[in-house]
Amino acid sequence: MNKGIIGIIITAVGTLMLAQDYLQHSMASYLFNWLGIPEWSAGNQGFYWPVIASVLIIIAGLVGVVRHYESRYPRVLAGSLLGIFAFCYSFPYVTKEIVSIFSF
Repeated sequence: MNKGIIGIIITAVGTLMLAQDYLQHSMASYLFNWLGIPEWSAGNQGFYWPVIASVLIIIAGLVGVVRHYESRYPRVLAGSLLGIFAFCYSFPYVTKEIVSIFSF
């Protein structure tokens, strides 16, 4: 498989883990709860592990994307970051509308 495609998939997974739904919970926090891992490093404060894990996954994916596509597309990093921010901003609104459509 192409290294650029792997970077795009890793970035997409990290972005999906970081984006919050309409209840202000991220998929990473649901995953941490499901696995039984505490979300916070010190009780109800400290480091929030789901965000740290998501950001590290996004950075790893972006490194792969930029290394592979930067020679052909010099502004690939700016476009990728803009897409990540747009997705994370619009995802709560989209999930709220989907739930309102399917709740009878």
